[in-house]
Amino acid sequence: MKRFASFPFNTKLIISFIVTLVVTLSFITVMLTNVANQRTQEDNKAYLSLLTEQVLINFEQSMSSVEKQLYNSCDSLNIPTKMLAVTDNHASTYTVRDLQYSVNQMVSTILPFSFVMVQTTDGVEVHTGGKHQNGDSLAAKASELLNSGLNENTYGRCVWQRTEDGSIYVIRDVLQRYPLKHVGKVIARLPKDKLFTLGEEVEQFDCTLLFFNKDKEHVLTIGSMDNEQQELIAKSMSSKLGKESPNENVEIWNNTSYYYTVSRHKAWNAVGLIPMSRFDGLRSTIISTSLLVSVIGLLTGVFLVTLLTRGLSRQLSELIKSMDVVAKGDMSHVVPIQSQDDIGQLAVHFNEMIREISELMQRVVEEEKNKKAIEFQLLEYRFRSLQAEINPHFIYNALETVNALAKLSDNTEIVDVVQLICRYFRQCTRSKNFRFINLRQEFCNLNDFADIYGYIYGERLLVRFELPEAACEALIPTMILQPVLENALKHGISNTEEQSLVVVSARIDEDRIVVSITDHGSGISEELKKRIFSTGALMPDTHRSTGIGLKNVLERLRLIYGEQVNFEIESNDCETSINITMPLNYIVPANNSDHHI
Repeated sequence: MKRFASFPFNTKLIISFIVTLVVTLSFITVMLTNVANQRTQEDNKAYLSLLTEQVLINFEQSMSSVEKQLYNSCDSLNIPTKMLAVTDNHASTYTVRDLQYSVNQMVSTILPFSFVMVQTTDGVEVHTGGKHQNGDSLAAKASELLNSGLNENTYGRCVWQRTEDGSIYVIRDVLQRYPLKHVGKVIARLPKDKLFTLGEEVEQFDCTLLFFNKDKEHVLTIGSMDNEQQELIAKSMSSKLGKESPNENVEIWNNTSYYYTVSRHKAWNAVGLIPMSRFDGLRSTIISTSLLVSVIGLLTGVFLVTLLTRGLSRQLSELIKSMDVVAKGDMSHVVPIQSQDDIGQLAVHFNEMIREISELMQRVVEEEKNKKAIEFQLLEYRFRSLQAEINPHFIYNALETVNALAKLSDNTEIVDVVQLICRYFRQCTRSKNFRFINLRQEFCNLNDFADIYGYIYGERLLVRFELPEAACEALIPTMILQPVLENALKHGISNTEEQSLVVVSARIDEDRIVVSITDHGSGISEELKKRIFSTGALMPDTHRSTGIGLKNVLERLRLIYGEQVNFEIESNDCETSINITMPLNYIVPANNSDHHI
């Protein structure tokens, strides 16, 4: 509640309206959904019952039509007479061929039969298997049905049979009319789609119809149900049709719930089935529709409430925006006065407060400027002190004297060393007045410095410089790397007689320059690293390395770059690597005077 109380007025009003409307619409939606779902289920069940009854009537008419077609086609093709001739002539070749021709004419585009077989009283069978690739299997199945004993009472009527593969057969006696005489039987196979089909509207209803003959035998299924489910339901319903069972009920087969209705008409029975999941789908549709209507009503209500509260919220919004502008530093901003009510008086007092704060800040800024000027002078003095500590003065005249004596003594090695030292110190003297130098020149100076140490350690020391062309003109602070390299040269020499390697490298990492100096000495202790990164000054002690030079380098970098510099020391028993990451600057001065800062 405390958090709600802190919301803006229009927000609280809208939230209250939304909560009220959501509760109301939810209650109405639940009630209407239940009523609509119940009414829809009743309508669907009534429709299924009516559909089953009507389709059964149409189905019976269709079956009756097929039976008449079978009888008329036999009569019109004079098949009874020809069957009697086969019997009387003991199945002579001529009479059998004549009967075969007539039987073949029963399988055509006009008649619905896909296979026909006739069987005379003495067991002679003639069929249309030659018109099918699987004619032999069809003939065998038809013969099995004729001889199974299921069709013994076919006199005067047709018997319908359904096989395991779903095929439909009709069987009837063949009678010679003049004189009346039983001459055999005929069996015809009918394709399911030609026998009976549901209309498109009925198929969209997603129902299944099962048809049973007078003997409660399953004959035909119309719908999209698979064969295994058909057989299971047909077997269950066949046992129920002969009992006093309700015409409407709900049953579960193979974990699927169905609502079914039974319709009886003359010699046929029909069972209409519809999955209960369809009712669940209708319920979901009703719920989604109700939710959509509720959301539309909710959005409409929010829009109207927002429109009604706009006048009040506009003044509050202007005041809040003005506060945000002032918070960003614009002290000259004035809140517009739109009314004389409480909010208008609040705006007046706010403007007065901003005026007083502006005057106070002007005084604070003046005092801060004076303070910054003093701090800058102190930082500049500290910078020069550290630079002087890193760049000691050297006695050039003494070196020149040593150089002259070496030349007189014809000692070329001393001459080379002295000249190298003089060149290095001249470069240091020339660079000490500039704050920045490019990496190309700095690496040249470091190379001279390393060569001087090369005369001290001889072949035990190997220094390698790696500078990519892209980083040659990058600017770094003057004399910032010499103390680091000196530390590596002093303490990176292995205690053994093996050659020690010191690597000085640079690389560009996006908008930063990374310089690394790596040696293979005994490493830097964790205690010394903590002292280097500490804020206080380092005092010499009994350590092998005091770390004063590295600490001075770190302080110089922090004075120049602040938090933009990254100084890392990675050390173990056999390797020490110091990595310095600085902002990348490619500004190349036109002359040396441009280096001054």
